[in-house]
Amino acid sequence: MENVNHPKHYNLSSSGYEAIEIAELATFNLGNAIKYLWRTGLKDKNKELEDLKKALWYINREIKYITEVKNIFIVSGNSYKVEKINSDSVKIIASFENKAIKFVLTKLLDVLYIYNCTKLKYNRAIIVLNNLNDAAIYLHEEIDGRFQNIDK
Repeated sequence: MENVNHPKHYNLSSSGYEAIEIAELATFNLGNAIKYLWRTGLKDKNKELEDLKKALWYINREIKYITEVKNIFIVSGNSYKVEKINSDSVKIIASFENKAIKFVLTKLLDVLYIYNCTKLKYNRAIIVLNNLNDAAIYLHEEIDGRFQNIDK
């Protein structure tokens, strides 16, 4: 049963969090992007690039959703958990070695905080889109760099 509820690759982050604890507080797309970044290469080292591409796909879906619907909703309603994750974000980010994953997760955790912070209602969509676009650009660069290294 442990392989179903808490597989080993779910608990390899030294942050003390599992991906689901953060992902479940986010929108579907943002949560999946966080999940794929969090577990990049942990289940199967040969699928690191695939995990990064999946995260990027979800980030792009979130950007498309925001730009088409043009509305940002408070997603979790659990501001205590979001505040706790926000206060632990340095520890969470530090638990990853890959600088691209660190950068992108920083941006996505900022988006999660903005989605849930009622104090930041004015122009939230612009702030969120800037963070998501930064994350997507950086992740594109990481994916392109890995392709170039494979070809050499």
